[in-house]
Amino acid sequence: MDNQVLIIALFSVIVMLLLLIVFGLAAYIFFYGKADQDKKETPPQQILDKETLKEIMSQTNKNEKKIVALCNVCETELEEQDHFEIDNLHFCKEHYNIFIKNEWSEISNQKTTADTPEAGIYIYNFQRDLWHSEKIPSFIVCEYKIDVNTDQIETYVKLNVIDKMATQLEERLKQSRVVQ
Repeated sequence: MDNQVLIIALFSVIVMLLLLIVFGLAAYIFFYGKADQDKKETPPQQILDKETLKEIMSQTNKNEKKIVALCNVCETELEEQDHFEIDNLHFCKEHYNIFIKNEWSEISNQKTTADTPEAGIYIYNFQRDLWHSEKIPSFIVCEYKIDVNTDQIETYVKLNVIDKMATQLEERLKQSRVVQ
């Protein structure tokens, strides 16, 4: 009989513990679920009317710049009011004036393809270095052709410099190609 009493007492304790756990979980869900629901139902602190919302949106749009191109010489971002275009070339005001006041010579005509896109990189690096280190204006024009035999697009990278400096810069460009 002592074994039966012990087993009944043990089962009673287990049942009580299970009941406590179930009631504890129910209370937890009830109280914390209600707190989350209260947080969701709280109205916003400030209700905006249409006019205020329109004003906020217009201020946001005014602060965003609409970039239409990069200057072919200095790579400055150009907005519509700063943008000067001639012959599909894009310039800032300063470099547009330089472009129209000078004669230009082409000093490279590097062919690149989809298989050899790196062939013209030295020209881009040379042009960028000319501007950033020496402030010598130059620009790159790319011409595209399709090779009908191989059905490949060929790009010809052409560096243009001020005519007076063409011979000197052409030599420097050839040297920079050898170095790389």
